[in-house]
Amino acid sequence: MGIATKNLIITLKKLGFKSKFFTDTPYKYSTKEPVRRVLWLEEIKMWLREDHNVMISIYTNASGYLWNKMDSIGGTDRGWSQYDGPNDSGCWDDYPDALEAAIIKACSSMENQGQKN
Repeated sequence: MGIATKNLIITLKKLGFKSKFFTDTPYKYSTKEPVRRVLWLEEIKMWLREDHNVMISIYTNASGYLWNKMDSIGGTDRGWSQYDGPNDSGCWDDYPDALEAAIIKACSSMENQGQKN
């Protein structure tokens, strides 16, 4: 678990997120941890959409994965990844990393605005 994920857990707790399916810490030595991470990120994505009207979309181009963030009611654009990913073209190499980056950006925006559910 990286620094970004630890910081994300802290931010999510401040915003009131409680996982319905998983604990917020990884299982030690689990071979299923990558699958569990994707499910956890998808649960956060659903929480953002249903409780905070923030919809995150992950899409691909020839260089990798990008993300877009918008209001789930009305579709008002709230930002996108702007090619600030880690690979040479500014994208992410895999879906979970792009999704985590989008969730971090959405949560930091919410935290800066003082939102809590």
